[in-house]
Formats: sequence, structure tokens, C-alpha cells
Amino acid sequence: MENVIGDIRKKVGQLLEERSRMAEEMKQKDEALNALQHQLDQTQQQIDELEKVNHTLKIAKSLTGAEDNTEAKQKINELVREIDKCIALLNK
Repeated sequence: MENVIGDIRKKVGQLLEERSRMAEEMKQKDEALNALQHQLDQTQQQIDELEKVNHTLKIAKSLTGAEDNTEAKQKINELVREIDKCIALLNK
């Protein structure tokens, strides 16, 4: 009977050690996941900023490449209309 109880205690002890090891491993993986999520957020923010710069450069290039003032005025009017639409949506 003593052997059975000793074996059970030994197995319970092993299970508790394994549980502690797995909890520590899970904590480390959570920390790694959080770090990767933060890195992903920063990368996405950089992508968004670069897309804005790219869009601005495209607009500037199209305006500077205009053959005459009429084409430039049309592009500016298009931009103003787009801005007006955005303002209207924000006011809703």
C-alpha cells in the first residue's frame, strides 16, 4: 500500500512540475506573440505612411506634368471634390 501511495505522489509531483514548465513556456510564447504583434503594427503603420507619401507624389507628378493650366485646374478641382465628399461623410 505504501508503494502505491508513493507512486501516486511521485506521479502527482511530476505532473505539477510539467504543469509549471508548460505554464512558463506558454508565458514566453505569449510574450513573443505580443512582440511580434507590436512589430506587425509598426510595420503596418509604416506601410500606411508610405502609401500616403506615394499618393502625394503621384498627385504632385500629375500636376507638374500637366501640359497647360487647364489640365492642372481640372486635377485640382477633382481633388477639391474628393475632399468635399470626405468632409460630407465626416459630417454625417
